[in-house]
Amino acid sequence: MNHGKASFDIREVTQVTSSCLSGMEAVFGALFPDLTPAFESILTHRLDAEGRIQNQIFIGLCGKSVAGILQIFYYPWKGGLVSVVDLVGVLESFRGSGLGLKMIRHASAATEKVASQWQVSPRGLLGLTELDQGDSRSWIVRRVRLFERMGAQVRRDLVYQYDGLPESSGEIILWYPMSDEVAAVSTKELAWVLWQSGGLPSEEFGRRYGELNSMAP
Repeated sequence: MNHGKASFDIREVTQVTSSCLSGMEAVFGALFPDLTPAFESILTHRLDAEGRIQNQIFIGLCGKSVAGILQIFYYPWKGGLVSVVDLVGVLESFRGSGLGLKMIRHASAATEKVASQWQVSPRGLLGLTELDQGDSRSWIVRRVRLFERMGAQVRRDLVYQYDGLPESSGEIILWYPMSDEVAAVSTKELAWVLWQSGGLPSEEFGRRYGELNSMAP
């Protein structure tokens, strides 16, 4: 089915009792059949101990149908706030409709709003995508182009790996800076932000990528 002219509504899901939860799980299952969604856990911890938003889940609705999902974690960095875009996905039947770009733009606006709540400056959007194997028809390449249309930097100088990925596999970092002072930050430092936000051990990061030196938290 072609949804090229469809109208979409981006809506935040804030409660585990949301009527959209079953639709979200169905979309997640279609996008990532080998993974289990953690929506309930994420929504349960939507606010930190001070009542500030620390993660958000948005859905792209076409009518009453869930067509896409956007999942963001917020992390303090360099005196501001960075958004780790943990998940952005659109059902295959809705790809090419503009929903993916709309959701990424929504992530940028959400970051500014949450940073304001934290009373800090927004630093940027940080994400990962699978290694491009050179297939221009693949959805991986389309995702990279989606971020590039937003002005994101595709950092190919470091392959990001972590527990759960085989040594021969990995992902590339996508960085959309929202202030000039962090536009040229090293890929290794961006990898460290991702590593910390995932709660992974620092000694393992050092083993994979070298010493951290004086990278700022």
